[in-house]
Parts: sequence; C-alpha cells; structure tokens
Amino acid sequence: MRRQTLWIAMACAIATIGATGTYAGFVEDSQVQLKFKNFYLDRQYDDTPAKNWGSWSQAATLDAKSGYAEFGALQLGVDVLAQYAVRLDGRDRNADWVLPYSGISGTGTGKQERQFGKIGATLKAKISQTELRIGEILPVTPVIHFDPSRQLLTTYNGVWLESKDIKNTK
Repeated sequence: MRRQTLWIAMACAIATIGATGTYAGFVEDSQVQLKFKNFYLDRQYDDTPAKNWGSWSQAATLDAKSGYAEFGALQLGVDVLAQYAVRLDGRDRNADWVLPYSGISGTGTGKQERQFGKIGATLKAKISQTELRIGEILPVTPVIHFDPSRQLLTTYNGVWLESKDIKNTK
C-alpha cells in the first residue's frame, strides 16, 4: 500500500510538471546514465570442491535524474533508478549474496535467484538550498552509506531532508 501511494504521488507530480509551471529546467538539466557491471565472485577456501563456490553475473543500471521544474519558490523533480541482474553461470549451491537468496525457512526454495530486478523512484522538492527527497534514496553520510560494491546498489526507501541554507553546514 505504501509503494502504491508513493507512485500515485509521483504520477501526480509528473502530470503537474507537464501541465503547468516552467519546466524547461526539468528536461534541460536532466541526466541519464546506463551502466553495465560484470561481476565475478569466487570463494576458494581449500582444495575441497564442495567448499568452493562463487558466481558470475551481469547487471544493467539505468539512473535517470531530472532537473527541477519551477513553481514560484518551489522546485519539483523526479529521479528513477532501475536495476536488473542475471546470473551467467549454473553454480547456485551456496548463497553468495550477489543476488537475493531465498532461505529454506518459510516459503523460500533455498536457492540463489537466477535473475533479479528492482525499480525505485524519488520525488524531490527544493526551496532555496533546502531539498526534500521522498522515495528511494542513496545516502552518503558518516553513518549511512549506500553500497556500490555489490552487483545491485543497496538503496534505502524513506525521506531525506537536507539544507545548505546555513553557511558551512549541511
């Protein structure tokens, strides 16, 4: 239910941006990146083949960041992050956590996923140097940091408020 409400809010924001306001910056300041990552992980603990495991996978990430459409002092934008990965080899005896693993307990099959995809969106609003982001965020702080070393980025869902209005603070 929560994701449905988020998507409805973002769809309304996009419709509003397209219908009114000055949205030249929304398109002109947009950035789109398509990234590919080939990931090979090999665990060799000793000469026993049963203990050695790993995986090979390929991923594609589409990162689209809009500029801001101006509505007086308020500026609105939308970011979309789509990720997809597929395993290229057949070794799925052990969980290597490169792709999601469904454990044996409950409804899990106890196997590594063969392919996995996820999509997230962020609605961003800005007044002066204060920005509010709602949705999928990629935080970089001393306490919380997204993980770019995995095949798919570790992201967070939530609300992020950042203000640079006070000099030398963030």
